[in-house]
Amino acid sequence: MGLLSSLLRLLLIGLLFAALSRLFARVFRGHPQRRVPPQPESVPERLVQDPVCGLCLPERQALSARSGTRQVHFCSESCRNAYLAKAG
Repeated sequence: MGLLSSLLRLLLIGLLFAALSRLFARVFRGHPQRRVPPQPESVPERLVQDPVCGLCLPERQALSARSGTRQVHFCSESCRNAYLAKAG
């Protein structure tokens, strides 16, 4: 009975050591499945204002035209046409 008891004790110590080592690995290195991937830095979108109606909108959605050396942005074709008719 002494040999069986010693083997069981050794087995329990081994299982305890394995469980503790996994626990410490998760605590100090972080669990790989629970890590949050880095988020790309968001670049604020530039807003432009339509000179005809005053509407502000993202530059990527605006229609644009050149007025002399300056680029002018519009919310719609009708605002752009009205501006160009007035300027021209």
